Amino acid sequence: QRRGHLTGPPMSLETGWDFLNPLHRRRALHWVRTAKPYFLMLAFPCNFFTSLLELNPPAFPEEHFKRGLILLRFALRLAEEQIAGGRHYILENPAGSKAWRLEEVQQWLKRVEAL
Repeated sequence: QRRGHLTGPPMSLETGWDFLNPLHRRRALHWVRTAKPYFLMLAFPCNFFTSLLELNPPAFPEEHFKRGLILLRFALRLAEEQIAGGRHYILENPAGSKAWRLEEVQQWLKRVEAL
């Protein structure tokens, strides 16, 4: 904003958005579809896919991973919206994140590379 760029609202837990909540996902998707932002920064949480979980595993690992997948899939969905509209995005997560090695993500990356 300081440089004169239009910016949209940050959507994170800190600003009241919880993308584990289906209603919040629908509202955010609606915003992206109507506002058509030129660029989205999609930073899904890395704590679901870090190798550090092996040192300190969650109490319910399957549930923990399932929650991470919901957030990852939502980020991919928003990226697809951007692609469909000829707009831009970045998917952000550490290079060592296990998310990048998931078959689902590998297939998604191959599909969008072909576009």
